[in-house]
Amino acid sequence: MLRFHNRMVDDNDSLSFEDVQQRVRFHYQYVVLNDFLPRIVHASVLDQLKTAGHYDRSKLAYYHWKTYPFMPVEFSVAAYRLGHSMIRPGYRLNDAANMLLQIFPDPNNPTTTH
Repeated sequence: MLRFHNRMVDDNDSLSFEDVQQRVRFHYQYVVLNDFLPRIVHASVLDQLKTAGHYDRSKLAYYHWKTYPFMPVEFSVAAYRLGHSMIRPGYRLNDAANMLLQIFPDPNNPTTTH
């Protein structure tokens, strides 16, 4: 997302930082709704939130707390499991070949750090 944001800045010098930020945010939301969610949520569930093939805000139910806000345990467990399943073994900080930082040890040589 950082590279996408920087490319948007470079390619749209007439836009303000806030406008670029908004376009990047909208693009991210589009990807979540149209690529990510259909991969992890059954199509019948997503279809119930749509009218004429588009998400319908009037069909969304928001969580409203009465006396004290809290996160339902089912959501916290699901978010924890999903988030942890998406961790990569390493992350690249930039394009330099030596910038791949491993998080987990090499399973073939667990005493070696990279």
